Amino acid sequence: FSYLTKWADPQNSSLSDDKKSSLRLQAFKHSNTLTFSNFNANIPFGADIHGIEVFVEGQSTIFTSIAEINVLLHSKNKTILSQNKANTATLQKPWAPVQDSKDKKWRYGGQTDKWETSFSSTDINREDFSFDIQVRNTTASEITAFIDDVSIIVHYTPLYSFCKDSCVVFYVDRGLSGHSYQWHVPENF
Repeated sequence: FSYLTKWADPQNSSLSDDKKSSLRLQAFKHSNTLTFSNFNANIPFGADIHGIEVFVEGQSTIFTSIAEINVLLHSKNKTILSQNKANTATLQKPWAPVQDSKDKKWRYGGQTDKWETSFSSTDINREDFSFDIQVRNTTASEITAFIDDVSIIVHYTPLYSFCKDSCVVFYVDRGLSGHSYQWHVPENF
């Protein structure tokens, strides 16, 4: 599909080291989807996920001419798909260069933003937990976009533990008011 333009050197967006993925978009063209995955997350099993922040570091030649089409999180081969956060970046204007042509860093999501989905710690720890971004050129001029790094912060509360060494961890979904639980610990446990 010739309408989509590929990102060059996508492997260069894995570290904040000024080695960048780049995209040269002709007038009114769309990029292909650039996917970032394998974030090496180690969220404890059963943790309560409060929110997810995705930080993108990059810039473009004409930032006012870039519109985002898709900004998504997904897991399990896209069977769990988040809300599209296109054009919702905060902290700074996305894609805008700062003085001396240095990169900017902007954020999608937030400390209490679950992206309108229910990712579990297991989903986030998977190698295929991914961030996708796709953009388009909104003008008749050619533009170039760069991404140097993408990082994710997951805000969570781990399961509570009640012992120091050998221990059993358990989890109970919140029940309706008026419900109670009785715990029986076997002898010699």
